[in-house]
Amino acid sequence: MKTFYITTLGCKVNHYESDGIANELSRNGFTRVNDAVSADIAIVNTCAVTSKAAMQSRQAVRKIIRLNPQAKVIVTGCHAQTEPERVKEIENVYCVTGHRDKFKIAKAIIASENSDNDNGLDSIEPPHSNQCKDKEFISFTPAVTGDMTRAYLKIQDGCNAFCTYCIIPHARGRSRSMPEKEVIKH
Repeated sequence: MKTFYITTLGCKVNHYESDGIANELSRNGFTRVNDAVSADIAIVNTCAVTSKAAMQSRQAVRKIIRLNPQAKVIVTGCHAQTEPERVKEIENVYCVTGHRDKFKIAKAIIASENSDNDNGLDSIEPPHSNQCKDKEFISFTPAVTGDMTRAYLKIQDGCNAFCTYCIIPHARGRSRSMPEKEVIKH
């Protein structure tokens, strides 16, 4: 049975999305482990809200690679979206993906496990731009529960404010909302 480790930096939205990836992997027979050392796959959900957060994201990736050089390290999140080339420069990073393909990570891992090669993971592409251009709201199915006392429900993503000090509209794109029927369903 394959094992995975996931670490999340940053906001509650990242935690929600990490829980969504973890739930999907767990439902498909993968075992979540609490340390990177014993993981076959390690996923790092990064943050870019400040330059310090971006630096800590790269440090987290390097630490996992040091602890477990055999793990397939997948990097996603805001820092992976805004500076994919910088993340790809880290030796032994297996895959870098932005926000659009974040929702495909679990499916790609499952597909690669069910084939003789890694062609499932090869389907995850790095961001084509350092700015998220998503126009539709993407969510996990079924609803994400996570390990918290109360589950998160992500009903909006992105921002339209474009404050001079904030990278979020670039990292996550323009504001878009979960359709009302989906909110009620979740």
